[in-house]
Amino acid sequence: MTHPMPSLAGLLAGRRRILVTGSAGFIGGAVVRRLLRESEVLVFNLDKCGYASDLTSIEQVLAELGDRATKPKGDSRHQLLRVDLSDAEATGEAVRQADPDLVMHLAAESHVDRSIDGPGAFIASNVTGTFNLLQAVRAHGPLLGEHPLRPPLPLLRQQGRQRPPGERLAPHLRPAGGAHQLL
Repeated sequence: MTHPMPSLAGLLAGRRRILVTGSAGFIGGAVVRRLLRESEVLVFNLDKCGYASDLTSIEQVLAELGDRATKPKGDSRHQLLRVDLSDAEATGEAVRQADPDLVMHLAAESHVDRSIDGPGAFIASNVTGTFNLLQAVRAHGPLLGEHPLRPPLPLLRQQGRQRPPGERLAPHLRPAGGAHQLL
């Protein structure tokens, strides 16, 4: 079953403050550039700025946008937060500072050859970092309502029954009536 990709306006659905992790990387950078070019949202770019990070293309887009790159008070619509997700305290502070309506988690160590030489860094970043982000978002409070990408997620067969991906992490996203959104 295929579902059409919603427009950027549909994806944002009134959200004004977007936190994007891993946004100095290849995919995250493309997301940030699109958000800056095609919307008026405030983008919080959370990245540890490691060996694979490059902010050049984002800086070029900000320069191209000129006045559109700033909010009415003159602050930049792009806020870089240099944070390593494996640092739970710093991650929590970044989420509080961003006060996001939507979180797009794109940060990950992804170079396979480096994972062979140092798997601990991958576990710290990809597993512990994701857990820390989930905890920080959960502690911060609910984000804006349901999201158009959430309902049609495909089901996976596990242990003889259908389960949505991430079901075991779902309690971190649904505390006491909250409606968190993490993509």
